[in-house]
Amino acid sequence: MKKTILISKILSSRRVACEIQPGAFLSLAEDMIADQLAWDDEDHSKDIDFSTSAFWITTDDGVEPVGIDDDAELLEIFPNLSVDE
Repeated sequence: MKKTILISKILSSRRVACEIQPGAFLSLAEDMIADQLAWDDEDHSKDIDFSTSAFWITTDDGVEPVGIDDDAELLEIFPNLSVDE
């Protein structure tokens, strides 16, 4: 079973699309799928299958979203990430 203790803390301590670092956000796949319905057809992420990962990292600079499934994958991208209790 994949560990998502850190991800769970992040998502429980903040609202949907949690800012984990300035300009970087963590979202549930379900939220991304729901939001995607309202995106313009020109949006480069409109055709991404967000059901392929449990969580998604997005940024406010337009980089393509990155799917992750556990804390290890989150920490590969953000090695110094910590959540204060």
